[in-house]
Amino acid sequence: MKGRISLGDVVKGGYCVGCGGCASAESGVRMRVNDLGMPEPVHPQLDELAADTCPFGDGQNEDQIAAPLFGGLQGIRHHPSTGFYLTLHAGHAVRGPHRATGSSGGLTTWVLEELLRCGEVDAVIHVGRGPGEGLFEYLISDTIEELRSRVKSIYYPTGVHDVLDQVRRGSGRSFAITGVPCHIKALRQAVASDPLLHGKIKYFVGIFCGHMKSRGFAESLAWQLGVEPKQLVDVDFRVKDKLRPANDYSIEVRSHDRTEQVENFRLYGSDWGLGLFKPLACDFCDDVACETADVVLGDAWLPEYVMNSLGTNVVIVRNPVIRGLLIDAYERGDVALDAIEPARIHQSQAATFRHRGEGLRARLAYMDTRGIWRPHKRVPPSEGGLTSLQARRYITRMRLSQASHGALLVAKRRGGLAWYFLRLLPYDVLYNHQSRQLLRRTYRTLRAVLHALVLRPWGRRS
Repeated sequence: MKGRISLGDVVKGGYCVGCGGCASAESGVRMRVNDLGMPEPVHPQLDELAADTCPFGDGQNEDQIAAPLFGGLQGIRHHPSTGFYLTLHAGHAVRGPHRATGSSGGLTTWVLEELLRCGEVDAVIHVGRGPGEGLFEYLISDTIEELRSRVKSIYYPTGVHDVLDQVRRGSGRSFAITGVPCHIKALRQAVASDPLLHGKIKYFVGIFCGHMKSRGFAESLAWQLGVEPKQLVDVDFRVKDKLRPANDYSIEVRSHDRTEQVENFRLYGSDWGLGLFKPLACDFCDDVACETADVVLGDAWLPEYVMNSLGTNVVIVRNPVIRGLLIDAYERGDVALDAIEPARIHQSQAATFRHRGEGLRARLAYMDTRGIWRPHKRVPPSEGGLTSLQARRYITRMRLSQASHGALLVAKRRGGLAWYFLRLLPYDVLYNHQSRQLLRRTYRTLRAVLHALVLRPWGRRS
């Protein structure tokens, strides 16, 4: 393992998630979108710039950031799966449009609205449909009306750099900000090291994260519905259906002249466990529950909740103010909350915890035996407890994820979606074989491929 890590090391190693925490007018670092659809930093001396605030660089780990923030709070507890917590819940918003219009139980938007309504913050920083070059970006919502117009889960890479520069230039305003674990970690370190941000971001609202996606995820799904990447203008990744369980949702894509919607499972790559268009960094992350955030929300993928099509959240509360807001709302009947145990949080995201636990240890060992630099993590490299087949499956999944980026790039350059499928098929078959589900999973893959190629074969149709 090497010593001091530079931003150049992170980018060249493939471990940049495009969060933009390193970019600012003062640092001279700017962000650009690379050929694989991920934002990355650009600077003439990138190899000489320390990666101190980078979530995969030399800064503090999640334990070191979280301990001084939450460790001294009265009533605080800690669990390996949840990190620090004051209370744990499964629940949903009762009053208002939050649950019906959101991706899950509506509590993420409810918390943000409540912080705004109570005057705890002046504005909310979150991801929504923006006017920029990409489909989505970080925006500032000053009102509840603005916030409500920008709800739902968005599986698209975004960085905080532009909005943080707005915060730096402003004065006297306070903010709540949302983000996945690596973004919140980067933001905590940026706020701690940048005097222009001190005291301005008061609340950090985290989202449970299986992994992030490049722009290719949205583009590949839309293309399978006949909307080519350059035509894509909007995506609703999670359209609820009251006749189906919460985890059985649809996707809707839109171009300037057409809208297409289909059940998510019908499209190749929609299976989150497959990990297509995942940044390499996500395979080297050990934070599922956004351990540095004040409150964390995700989907309650639990048997007693998943059949409700409207969705239910799991919630980890670490901040006393947010705990008070939720308790008051529960007593008013504005939200429904069930107390749950850490083991239930773990169960709700079990596959992700496996991937970031035993899977991460296997990937770290794989990189170390080949002398490839990777970020330092809190778990040790080891294949202990795994069969050789299980260890190989984790590596094949990582290779499949990385192959998806280049496969779509080739398809876009050659003008036909079939090139994407052709490039990925060997990895897909190998992974299905190692998962001992060769016939079932390969049949599902071929069904999705054939459906897509009816719409968009080797070349473009007029």
